[in-house]
Amino acid sequence: MRPTAPRHALPAAHGADTGDAASPSVLLFSGFGASGPGHVRQLQELYRRPSYRPLLEAASDAVDRAVHRFGEPGVQHLLPGGIPLRAWLRAATPPPAAALRLSAVEGVLTHLSHLCLLQPDEGAAAAAHRAAPTVGPATGPVVGLGHSLGLISAVVAGLRREGGQQFLRDAHESMTMTVLTLLRCQEAAGDQRPDPALARRYGELGGGRDRPGPMAAVSGVDVATVRDLVAEHHAGGGQPVEVGLVNGPRDAVLCGSPTGLLELWSRQQGTLAGAGASWAFLNSSVPFHNSRLAPVLDHLAADREWAKASISGERLAAPVYATDEPRNLQQVTDLYTDCLSQVICRPLDWTATLRSVMAEHRPSRVYDFGPGVAVRMFTRKYLEQRGHALEYVSVRSPPAR
Repeated sequence: MRPTAPRHALPAAHGADTGDAASPSVLLFSGFGASGPGHVRQLQELYRRPSYRPLLEAASDAVDRAVHRFGEPGVQHLLPGGIPLRAWLRAATPPPAAALRLSAVEGVLTHLSHLCLLQPDEGAAAAAHRAAPTVGPATGPVVGLGHSLGLISAVVAGLRREGGQQFLRDAHESMTMTVLTLLRCQEAAGDQRPDPALARRYGELGGGRDRPGPMAAVSGVDVATVRDLVAEHHAGGGQPVEVGLVNGPRDAVLCGSPTGLLELWSRQQGTLAGAGASWAFLNSSVPFHNSRLAPVLDHLAADREWAKASISGERLAAPVYATDEPRNLQQVTDLYTDCLSQVICRPLDWTATLRSVMAEHRPSRVYDFGPGVAVRMFTRKYLEQRGHALEYVSVRSPPAR
């Protein structure tokens, strides 16, 4: 059974002048990997607690503001029913099952869950939490690490707080930009319906229940082999497909149109089966980490100016690591553009990121903010294969008192 950390026991982001020589802890954030009614019910339960109400109201305001900026008709076209977050939190309107399968909705709920876990304890909430057992130091150096969309949450976790209301302002800003990012990406993804004949063939021969989409995980074969298969696919005239994520030496995610991915699977299924590889479409409606989404960044630059976004690398009090190539985002000149490009259109190399973090910081503990389990699994598997035995602690909201 994994230990679980109450929020007050977490190490805090620190400045370079702390002089703390303790082994740092990693704050790990998944981008996707958990959705559905259960996720919504957890947020509804938090909304009923007075200590979380200001944050969740600020997040709801941010969603409404982003929807207004994007245009309500456009949102309704992409997401039938829209994103009425406040109504969902109040349990006044249950989210449609179809909406919960869309990346834009899943991403909003995931980021909101992270913000709830990061909220500084105040007043009655702090008093209630003091009695809970701790599993780690109350303070200490940290390193922020976010997988895909989780990078935005890692940045928020690493920010230096400047005043009692600063967290709410940061949460409002990050939620506004996250919603706009997801909506712009969903719009740019276009029609994600696959070729009917290829989809039917996959259903008959694929052996799985996954529905074809714009991202597919290929496991059990070297990433170099996957890249070779993609090159052969393109040489044969297949629709564009990219290796979007490298989660491990034998774990990759391909991104492209559902038809392009089905073409590749159809042509290479014999090779994949012979190599003992598995193929599974992910529950995604957007091909994240795909270079074809790069034009979205121009729209987001205008959105950022409209939102008067102020979060910058200068405010990062803790290292937060990029995932396209090993580097500390404290050192970048334009944090927003860099961070969003990694989420949207840059390839993710998780193994290179982990190697860099271990070499530079040698952490001893990972605080896993979830909500999915896949990122922790990839992280633990890769590090243990290289002799790094870290402690993994699941961070969840404390139960109501």
